[in-house]
Amino acid sequence: MSMFAYHQLILAIKNHANKKDVAVCEMNPTYTSQIGKLSIRKRHGISIHPTASYVIARRVIGFKGEKPSPVLKSLHRRR
Repeated sequence: MSMFAYHQLILAIKNHANKKDVAVCEMNPTYTSQIGKLSIRKRHGISIHPTASYVIARRVIGFKGEKPSPVLKSLHRRR
């Protein structure tokens, strides 16, 4: 049921963007909060959620430098 709502929301966003002639880029948000928390939050003095969107935006425009550390990946795999 929740996947249906998610799919409908994505479809609505894409349709609206298409009508306004705006590009939509789908991006995997994996590790964005953690990367933002560890590397961007203190530098810019903003909370975790805006830093996650900052990381996503940088991924969309092609920055490849922000990757999770091996320690972060190992902690994620344990869950």
